[in-house]
Parts: sequence; structure tokens; C-alpha cells
Amino acid sequence: MTLAITPERRALREALRDLLARACPPAAVLAAMETPDGTDRALWDVLSRELGLPGLLVPEDLGGAGLGLPELVVVQEELGRVLPCVPAFSTAVLAPLVLLHAAPASGAARDRLARIAAGGTTVAVALGDDPSRWGGGYGDVTAAPAGALTGWASYVPDGHIADVLLVTARDPGGATALYEVDAREAVRSVLPALDLTRPMARIVLRDAPGRLLARGAGDGLARALDLALVALAAEHVGGARRCLDLGVRHAGTREQFGRPIGAFQGVKHLCADMLRAIEPACSAVRHAAACDPADLPEQAALVKAHCPGVHFAAACEAIQIHGALGFSWEHELHLHYKRAKSGQLLFGETGHHLDVVAARAGFGEDGR
Repeated sequence: MTLAITPERRALREALRDLLARACPPAAVLAAMETPDGTDRALWDVLSRELGLPGLLVPEDLGGAGLGLPELVVVQEELGRVLPCVPAFSTAVLAPLVLLHAAPASGAARDRLARIAAGGTTVAVALGDDPSRWGGGYGDVTAAPAGALTGWASYVPDGHIADVLLVTARDPGGATALYEVDAREAVRSVLPALDLTRPMARIVLRDAPGRLLARGAGDGLARALDLALVALAAEHVGGARRCLDLGVRHAGTREQFGRPIGAFQGVKHLCADMLRAIEPACSAVRHAAACDPADLPEQAALVKAHCPGVHFAAACEAIQIHGALGFSWEHELHLHYKRAKSGQLLFGETGHHLDVVAARAGFGEDGR
């Protein structure tokens, strides 16, 4: 698998960037955030019809594009630049990865993948199988022998608008199993969040009927979640690049003391610092997207620990360059500031993932 930006990947990037520039300016993002469900359904329909975004990872024989992680990284970088209020991460990334890797032999999972590729449905993943995953607090769901699910899951991206929930639960034997649940069977509530462009839900299940997709899904689920971490890291790289672009543009047009502020050494340093941090982060994500499967857990933890911080630093420095304008609600920089800060906590805080990297390198408690 190559790390290079091939002509096909470049065309994908350009098509998505052009569409988002046309259909999702910053004002549209702000407007979508303030709708009752915080979602731009019209934009999601356009992304589904014109680019087939929900089927990006779905195999071709199921109606999808059958693309891989390097192409997903390209898409995530572009979405990270704009931060559109659409269920792309839940429906086009996390759900297909879980279905493909945790339930590869399930006919029901293949049917759900085909429905995702066809568009018109939103799928969210509720992680309720292991309270200790990523430091705990994500969920605790148990399954009865007949498949009834009871428990809760928090921080479920787009769980409040999902038509279908993919729920991981502990089966009667204590192993991880994957179930499909009609979202109408769950009690759902939107959680207070710093980042309003990615609403999070809490899911409560009380003897909800679940359709079993896979037993013993723990190893496949772990791989799917590692791949999802790489996708999230790519999103932060794209966001950091957007902050750099905005900072450089403003530094070249805003004048003070009779010349552009970009002529002053202090502003030059801020722009250079952003570029110096972003390029290695981009390389790390692309390496993780193309690495050997045996190295994926370490590489996924590494980029998840590193890239949100790069995004956050870029947002802070771009705000400094913009001055008071950067603090205004109408400017898009506060969206990046909030996405980056929340991204440092989503699916495990930075310290947890650094511990994973250290343990695999032979350091820390697990490496003694």
C-alpha cells in the first residue's frame, strides 16, 4: 500500500473540496449547529448523491466504492478543514469499519453495509462492551441469551439522529458481541458538548431487541477502532492545515504600521511553527494508513495522541494572528479550537494513548 497522493486520490480531494466550498461555507456550518438536531441534512444528501460518501469503504459488490484507508485519510482531511455538521464519521467511517472487521462473515452485516452504501440511512456505533476501554466511561451493555440488550453507552457520535445502532455488548459468556438495534428501541439524549459540530448522544437500552451480527467480535472490533483513530487523526491534520491557511491569508492582508502583519518576525514565527508541526503530523497519519497490520495499534495510538494537539496549537496560533477577529462567533477559528480540544479527549485522552505507545515499546507498567 503506497503513501503517495496518486492522481485518483488527488481527484477525490479536489472533488470533495470543491463541493464543500460550494455547499458548506462557514456560515452554513454555524447555521447547522443551531438547528434542533445540529445536522445539515441537505448537505449530507448532497455528499451521498454526488460523491457516494457513505459507501466509501463498502466493498464494490455491495454497492460501495471499495476504497481503503489511504483514500479515507484524504476524505477525512477535507472534512476536517470544513467541519461540516454531517454524520460522516459515524455512518461512513466508524459503522463500516466495525461491520467489516468485527462481523466479516455475517450476512446481516453485509446487508447493512449495502444499505449504508445506498444512502438514506444513518448508523451510529455505541460501544458498550468494555467499561475500561480508553479509561472507562463509554458504556456498559449486557446481552441476555435471547438477544435483549440492557445498559447504556455515552459519547455516541450522531446517536441522536441514527436510524440504526450498532451496539457492542457482553454476551452471557462475557465475550464481546456485536448487535444491530433499531434506534427507536433506545432512549436517546444529546449530551452537552464543547464541539457543537459533532453532537454526542447517550443511549439507554432496557431489554431492547438486538439482532446478533457477530460473537467473539473483540479482536475485529479492536482493529476497527484503531483504523477509526487514524481517520480521526487525519481529520485533525486537515483542520490544522485550514488554520494555517487562514493565518497566512490574514497575515498577508491585514496591515499595521503601514505594512502587512506577515512582514513582522513574530507573526512569521507563528506561521512557521504551524507548518513545522503540521508536516510531520501529516506524514505520521499517512504512514499509519499504510503500515503493516501488526504495527497498526501502535501507529493508531501515536497519531491519536499527537494530531489533536497539533490541531489545537494551530488553532491557538491562528487566533493570535487574527487578534480580536479570531475570537468572534462569526469566524470559523473557534470551531477548530473546539474540535481540537474535544478531539484530545474523544476515544481516549492523550495520556492513555501515550501509555499504549510506551507499553508497546517496552516502557511503563506493561513493559516492565
